[in-house]
Amino acid sequence: MWRIGTGAAYGPCEMLDIIGLTTAHHIASHGDAKQRKFAKLIKEHYLDKGRTGVETGQGFYTYPR
Repeated sequence: MWRIGTGAAYGPCEMLDIIGLTTAHHIASHGDAKQRKFAKLIKEHYLDKGRTGVETGQGFYTYPR
């Protein structure tokens, strides 16, 4: 829906996977309470499982290696 509505090439989760979830985690961990909660979610559900985004082949989505 995001891509259709905005005409963007990638959706928000795809962009985070490309940027890297480690980078997203570092940025969010220095934000306000809501952003720190997001950082904690990224760490527990993705980073701690080795899912850092496109670079590892898995993030929010799975990518061919």
